[in-house]
Amino acid sequence: MIKYTYIYSLIDPRNGDIRYIGKTNNTKLRLSNHLVEKHKTYKVNWIKSLKKINLKPILEILDKVLIEDWQFWEQHYISLYKSWGFKLTNSTNGGDGNKSVNLVKLRKRICKYDFNKTLIECYGSLTEASLKNNVKMSHLSSCCRGNINTLNGFIWRYENDSIDKYNFENKKARKIYQKDLNGNLICEYKSISNACKALKCKPSSISRVLCKKRKKFRKFIFEYKDIV
Repeated sequence: MIKYTYIYSLIDPRNGDIRYIGKTNNTKLRLSNHLVEKHKTYKVNWIKSLKKINLKPILEILDKVLIEDWQFWEQHYISLYKSWGFKLTNSTNGGDGNKSVNLVKLRKRICKYDFNKTLIECYGSLTEASLKNNVKMSHLSSCCRGNINTLNGFIWRYENDSIDKYNFENKKARKIYQKDLNGNLICEYKSISNACKALKCKPSSISRVLCKKRKKFRKFIFEYKDIV
């Protein structure tokens, strides 16, 4: 039987910023434990500051991963969100603080196609494809799973998956762009729903930005493709 675990984030309810990333098998129990921890760490001090004003962190699941791969994914997400500018309170780089952990490379081969559905190149793993094309591994994985239409001008699929596996012809859904604060395009999603699946967030978080009710969400800008 395949066993899974969760990579999660703790979010500051005052501004929506992610402040901590961890791994758990039970999200409710893990949040409860966070609220009663007493040792002196940046994370504990941050949670205490929230409790003083009757607030508590919001726990959101970032990913569901194979339990034998959790160290790789925890380190990956900590590194990823730090690169995006989030001030995490993690005291280590993840994987129980073991810097020498043997990161498990995903074994599924990745194929890159142009818009004419012509195969360009295949890679031995998500890691290899990410490094050689300078793209985020999480975005690449989302594209392979059909949550993102394209990435960096290409269509990406796991080997042996049909390039037409995911139907992008739903004309009722409005495609949206995810950009950084400088206006640089990061990803294109076929709908708000798919963006939420990829980013592990609530639809309202993105729709408020799309409707100009807030300027950004998690240091990103979102725009409808048809009005850009």
